[in-house]
Amino acid sequence: MSAEQKQPPVDEQVPSAILRNRSALTWLWRIVFASACYFLLLALIAVGLLLFNESAPRWLWQQAQSSMLELDIDGLSGSLVTGLHIETLRWRNEANSLQIDQLAVSLSYTTLLSGRLTLDHVQAQKVSVHALKASESEVFVPPTIRLPMRWGLADVSIQQLQWTAFGGDPLIIDKLALSAHGQGSNLSIDALSVVYADW
Repeated sequence: MSAEQKQPPVDEQVPSAILRNRSALTWLWRIVFASACYFLLLALIAVGLLLFNESAPRWLWQQAQSSMLELDIDGLSGSLVTGLHIETLRWRNEANSLQIDQLAVSLSYTTLLSGRLTLDHVQAQKVSVHALKASESEVFVPPTIRLPMRWGLADVSIQQLQWTAFGGDPLIIDKLALSAHGQGSNLSIDALSVVYADW
């Protein structure tokens, strides 16, 4: 027999180590793909629990409470999807105190995709603001607030708004409704309605 007749076929010339490596890479790819699918499924379940579970807002508030010492919330219920209800919200610093009774808030998640935070409905039974010390100037100057994203208030309704200056009589507005939007430190009021009994 000649030397050419003794050579094995082309398929048999491929080393078996390369075939084993290809098989190992195929199984490794399958494992990585299956792990990514399981991770995505677990992430979707976690997001669903966070949005639909009524205990999720209370858990989030417990996590954030240590960094928001000026804010106190009682009676938090509801979910992030169906809307939140707060029996009493209190905020206080050295100059002012704020209390909101029977606060209901619902978010619009469709606008988050465009980078805008929109509150569809904000309703409160009573909002009380008290000045705890005399203001340095006769004109009220609101604090400078700069938010990191565009925001909107589609429908805000307050049944009673009470403002009490330091050492003065309270000013009571019987009903207030507004819609507004803004970005950064800019604020635009689209609609405002006020009912004041003395007018």
